[in-house]
Amino acid sequence: MEWSEVDLEARTWTIPGAKTKNGVEHIVPLSDQAIAVISKQRRHGPFVFSANGRTAVDMSIEGGILKKLVGFNDWRLHDLRRSVASGMQRLGVKPEVIDKCLNHSAVVKGVAAVYLREQYLPERRTAYDLWGAHIAKLATP
Repeated sequence: MEWSEVDLEARTWTIPGAKTKNGVEHIVPLSDQAIAVISKQRRHGPFVFSANGRTAVDMSIEGGILKKLVGFNDWRLHDLRRSVASGMQRLGVKPEVIDKCLNHSAVVKGVAAVYLREQYLPERRTAYDLWGAHIAKLATP
């Protein structure tokens, strides 16, 4: 995540297509919780999360630290995407909205894929707000 991709006023993170698996720009609505975390980061380089201001956080290193904090090692970063998707589903978010939150390009197949172009941005914002509130509730003692 780079500062140039984040718009705190619009509460969005726009991931350029060059950084996405499907090559399509992806807008991520930011929840209150995400805004709070991002706002606390020091601006000392292009990356929002950086230990030295020159390089992004390396999840092969920081992920190991996180695994020690949670007390078990048998998980991958991709498991977090699955947990978010499953959690949003439990919170009542529709599958097609979850797919768009995950930037899946082929939510529908065939002819419908050509005509159904809705990006569900308002619904995605609601989904991320629900997820942020859910995580905040879990994190509150």
